[in-house]
Amino acid sequence: MSITISYDSLREQFSSLQPEGSREYELALTKYAEMIAKQEKTEVLKELINSDLDCAYEAFYCLCIIYRRNKDFELFKALLDDNVRFESRITYNHLVVQYLVNSETFYDFDSLLNMAYSDTKVFDGNAGYLQAFCNAFATIIDQCDEMSKEDLVKDWYDVALDCINKAIELDPDYAKYYCTKARIISLKNDFVNADKLINTAISKEKSSRPDYVLTIQNYQYYRAKIMIQKSQYEMEKKLFLLQQKIDELQMLSSEKDVEERDDDRNEPHAYDGESRYSFVSYAHTDKTDVYNIIGKLQKKRLNIWFDEGIQAGEEWPEVVAKRIVNSDTVLVMLSSNSIQSANVRREVNLAISENKTVIVVRLDDVTLSPGMKLQFSLYQMVNRDLDDERSLVEKLASAIMMEESNE
Repeated sequence: MSITISYDSLREQFSSLQPEGSREYELALTKYAEMIAKQEKTEVLKELINSDLDCAYEAFYCLCIIYRRNKDFELFKALLDDNVRFESRITYNHLVVQYLVNSETFYDFDSLLNMAYSDTKVFDGNAGYLQAFCNAFATIIDQCDEMSKEDLVKDWYDVALDCINKAIELDPDYAKYYCTKARIISLKNDFVNADKLINTAISKEKSSRPDYVLTIQNYQYYRAKIMIQKSQYEMEKKLFLLQQKIDELQMLSSEKDVEERDDDRNEPHAYDGESRYSFVSYAHTDKTDVYNIIGKLQKKRLNIWFDEGIQAGEEWPEVVAKRIVNSDTVLVMLSSNSIQSANVRREVNLAISENKTVIVVRLDDVTLSPGMKLQFSLYQMVNRDLDDERSLVEKLASAIMMEESNE
């Protein structure tokens, strides 16, 4: 498309646009913005914006695109502030979202996501608005803290994945969509396919676009970021397995000094059924005492799961997390050994974040830090040193059955 940029020529071009909110409307204004920026004729846009002509909004839209692409966010904000008269236009919300996301001046994550998602409903079938929402989701995830990230991924991941898949279906040749999808699926550790999607974005990008080099650099930036995520994920898995090995070695060492138990203390087996159950968090060095308690609880027909129930080949972090989330009650076997276990701490934190009923069994005279005292102060605690073993098991069984009867 080749036009002479002037006041009259823009009026003529703007008058022939497709309906506002259509993909054709958005793409045409994007092309005009590219040509105007290249010819440094933004003053023509400003004249049109300040006029009473019907095309004043289209000039405003074009200038928003130019400021966003040039990262002139102060000018972008001033343009929005000076033209609140356009708030009633159906695409105005989209421009505000673009400013907030690209300038990274957002604080209320859910509010911004709801703003962006509302456009996907108003303009159903417009791939550009689907992409805008998905980009907002991925960008917010990049910026927020870990706790907020977990909540946002839980609430919005499936919605975002559905939207970006729909955008690709509507416009399969638009390169940026593939990069956005890569950013989304990497949140669920699908790094292999994320890397393939970045390659697809690079191969589909048009070399004729004025910011081609910058765009490719942007794709490479996200590739590097995804690879860093992959390295962190793999390192966490290795550390988790290493901690398990350390716990196993400590357990083997301690078992040398433990006398054989009678039949009442035979090792129990983790529950593997569809009914309700309790999860036990413990240090492997306390295995003998903990298994004795679990065995007595199982004799009372209570379903108990502990990490003996992980099958060969399964990933420990995923299985343990799933078992905690699906349990009714979490029994924390607290001891001088378990407070040193990183895995026990992670299990307790997940149980608390999932609002599970937590029952703390104090196996020995473990000294709790002020922070741990505060963490466990809201939960029922049974002290083994104050009760004989039968009384301890009776109290635990009663607490578990009471929780199940309240459901």
